[in-house]
Amino acid sequence: MVKLVATQLKIFNLKTALALLRQGFEKGLVSPSESGKEWLKRVWAVSKNGEVLEGRHSGGGRYHGFPVLDDSPIETIVRQRWNTQDE
Repeated sequence: MVKLVATQLKIFNLKTALALLRQGFEKGLVSPSESGKEWLKRVWAVSKNGEVLEGRHSGGGRYHGFPVLDDSPIETIVRQRWNTQDE
């Protein structure tokens, strides 16, 4: 999750990227697990600057992060759930 996030969203350290990943898991913002798979395929989070991010599992417990396009259906769902759970 760190490489693209760091370059496009100005998240420059592993600690911040891992915190976002952990928050997404804690808030249940994950894709349904695939049968027989140990790791969830996708997890979503919202950065401090309001950017919706998607972490995609790339194997071995590693996730690579990507910004979610504005006005996509998942962007709206993630933002609503993120904000609701913060209240």
